[in-house]
Amino acid sequence: MLFTQFGLYVSYRQLCVFDAEMENPFNEWTPQHSAQGFSWRPGSVSFGTLVESGDARILIHLGPGPDPDSGIIRAIRVPFRVPESGIVEVASIEDSTRLELPNGEYELTFQTGRSDGTETITLVFERKSGSTAEIVIRDSKLQPRYPLLMDANPAG
Repeated sequence: MLFTQFGLYVSYRQLCVFDAEMENPFNEWTPQHSAQGFSWRPGSVSFGTLVESGDARILIHLGPGPDPDSGIIRAIRVPFRVPESGIVEVASIEDSTRLELPNGEYELTFQTGRSDGTETITLVFERKSGSTAEIVIRDSKLQPRYPLLMDANPAG
């Protein structure tokens, strides 16, 4: 179910989702993180976008989201915990939007593609505990090594 949508200026080829109360919420990217398309640690995940910088359309779904269609270029699924406060931030280095969601364990799916020259990013928060990271749709820029790296440091 579509929860909300908004525009966000993406910069440094990343979109981040994190606990809004977290200190140093952005993650460092190692070569292995770049190859798999995301950098994850508890409370924070950064996804690699298709564009270096520019306006993106962000769609937020709660519960089962739409099935990936032929316009999806990249899709990645990771575990994510919405904190007790329920406040999650969706951000780039230069822009952000806060969301209030029910707290708990989720499977967070990032899907991205292009529509009318703009990157469209869908974030699906589906209640699920014990999920693992998975690259659902891999484009040619991703060259993951398995097991996927689920350990990032805060960006300095």
